Amino acid sequence: MIWLVVVAVLCTSAAQIAQVFAARQLPAEAGLLRTLLQPFVLLAYALLALGLVFWLIALTELEVSQTYPLFALGFVLTMLFARFGLGNPVHPRAWCGAALIVSGGLLCNW
Repeated sequence: MIWLVVVAVLCTSAAQIAQVFAARQLPAEAGLLRTLLQPFVLLAYALLALGLVFWLIALTELEVSQTYPLFALGFVLTMLFARFGLGNPVHPRAWCGAALIVSGGLLCNW
């Protein structure tokens, strides 16, 4: 049932990436309604909702003490996409933090 957590993490990370694309397409003076109805924002809503559904199902099958540390892997996935997909610089401290997150997730599930 760990696949439920994996799908929830992927959906949540993809939603963060969709928000980046939404922010890049909006002019600074865009109003609230225009912002909320922008296609990438709508995609982010859908991905967050889907991730929530998978997360809730996962919590019915698995213990939160094991699943929640794995949920933090979404931070790592989003950072990896920012670096390799968007070309954003990532400071060495962030790589160390990502390694700690992965280590913590593994340690909590060992």
